[in-house]
Amino acid sequence: IKYVIDSGLIKQIEYDPRSGVEVLVTKKHSKSGCIQRTGRAGRVSPGECWRLYTEKDFEDREEFHKPEIMRSNLSHVVLTMKKIGIEDVRSFEFIDPPDPEILEDAVNTLKELGALDENEHLTHIGELMAELPLEPHVARMVIESEKYKCTNAVCTIAAFLGSRSVFVRPKGYEFQADEKHQNFKIPGSDFLTLLNIWKQYEANNFSYTWARNNFLNPQVLEEAR
Repeated sequence: IKYVIDSGLIKQIEYDPRSGVEVLVTKKHSKSGCIQRTGRAGRVSPGECWRLYTEKDFEDREEFHKPEIMRSNLSHVVLTMKKIGIEDVRSFEFIDPPDPEILEDAVNTLKELGALDENEHLTHIGELMAELPLEPHVARMVIESEKYKCTNAVCTIAAFLGSRSVFVRPKGYEFQADEKHQNFKIPGSDFLTLLNIWKQYEANNFSYTWARNNFLNPQVLEEAR
């Protein structure tokens, strides 16, 4: 790499405890991040970095980015802490202490999911959830499915969650892609749509060509498989 053109921006996940939603936001990169980008040019021969922002803008930036634990949903972290015997999560000495509001939100979420009782102790369901390598919401969904005898279908849906979108819309082929995607859509349910895609993928012997012809992401389907 001889030239780096740095926008000075970065996309990162941030969790809002008030809405309970993680969103991908565009923010200014930190000083350390911008310097690290510069280092990509000229490793084996002379190179240049062109920054699309002023020197004052750079000087006004944070030195480092906020650690992920301070801007993420901590439900899974709290569940794991409870599992290994750390009962008082609020007093735990994190290296980078998260916002108390986010920690409180995680505890309340686990209570609502039945993983913690009113005294914030791990329940039997919580024990099972902690064993599954899944986000607590998805883990609870899988455990609950056994009651309704639909575990296979729910595990299939869960396999798609947290990944990239299975739908692809290449530039110049948006209309054709939308037409193909319409064949899979189940009105009123994205989950049933994913299940329908899986059933047709399975019926076509997990074909890479079939996925590409239907404007579906073969890598996402293979990961789900």
